[in-house]
Amino acid sequence: MRSYLDLSQLVSSLKLKSVDVIKIYIEGAGLRMIKGELNAIRNFKPVIFFEVHNDNERLAISQLKEIGYDTIESGGDMFILIPHLN
Repeated sequence: MRSYLDLSQLVSSLKLKSVDVIKIYIEGAGLRMIKGELNAIRNFKPVIFFEVHNDNERLAISQLKEIGYDTIESGGDMFILIPHLN
């Protein structure tokens, strides 16, 4: 099993005050990553570059839309998600 830091752990360990951009390219595990990081995504509202490989990851795009993201399909399976700025 691979070892990894989730976004919240990374922010804490690096003492980051913001997260401006996230790139997601994890071969089919994007939905799991999005579900696990929804609180951090809501908090930081980063621009997200998301390479989508399957229907589950397309579901993750829908979940991001539900929390206030607009999507731009930049060609192929790459999506750029931009948060609504209030």
